[in-house]
Amino acid sequence: MSTPLQLDGQDLELAKARLRLMYAKPEHPYYIMAPAYRETSSGIVALHYLCHMLNLSGREAYICRTETVNPELKTPLLDSAIAVRHLSEGKTPIAIYPEVVEGNPLGCAVVSRFLLNFEGAISGRGMQARSDDLLFFYAAPLAERLGLSEFDLLCLPAIDIGLFSPPPAGAVREGRYLYQNRHPLEQIDYTQLPDDIRLLSVANPLSLSELASLLRKAEVLYSHEWSMTCVMAVLCGCPVLFIPGHGIDEQFLNLGFFGNVGFAMLDQPQALEQARSTLPQALT
Repeated sequence: MSTPLQLDGQDLELAKARLRLMYAKPEHPYYIMAPAYRETSSGIVALHYLCHMLNLSGREAYICRTETVNPELKTPLLDSAIAVRHLSEGKTPIAIYPEVVEGNPLGCAVVSRFLLNFEGAISGRGMQARSDDLLFFYAAPLAERLGLSEFDLLCLPAIDIGLFSPPPAGAVREGRYLYQNRHPLEQIDYTQLPDDIRLLSVANPLSLSELASLLRKAEVLYSHEWSMTCVMAVLCGCPVLFIPGHGIDEQFLNLGFFGNVGFAMLDQPQALEQARSTLPQALT
């Protein structure tokens, strides 16, 4: 068994940090307002994993306003008894809201907001944030859109790159798919798409392993909308073509979270070839 004298400097600091964590007293709790857990939303997954990671690091964090959590994560649900206990202990709960939440529905004195998307992009409404709210951003463009030059990033990877990875070299690809989530089904213009297009709709969700298997075989994925599923496709070696006129354009791709690697606009010349040509940059 090693003694502190036998440890190098880095190991000693790690051991000291673990010792401090072991004897640390619980601090102010975190109340994370999150929708019901589902694998098909990377934003929801990120919120639940934030709670999980806070608890694993010795903090006290709870999910609230839902009854559905991932049983494999350490994400306890907040109830009235816990809230009363925190109040009696003189603790100040810290509310964490995603950007889709307006105002301060939990009524907490300290509010932080985790922007996983552009403000109003999903809800159509602003956050009604106070001047003293703490803002954290999943990616730099979200802060830059608000005109901020200095900001705090909180990027929780929501994709298992071991699962979403390309097939062996030389694997045959087949199947063209259209991703559909918020874009109305009745507004899909199939004249823009191949005759053999198949619908990949969130209304009929696949498990993550099923989705990874499909994307590792797919020839191309079309989409009207941005989704982390598009990033998963690229990581699986499947190019993604965005249909113009629905909020995604070349500027969005160039300035977006992940750039235009593996992506192209459908109306660009040689769009599929362009998207395919940049795939290796995402796979290295």
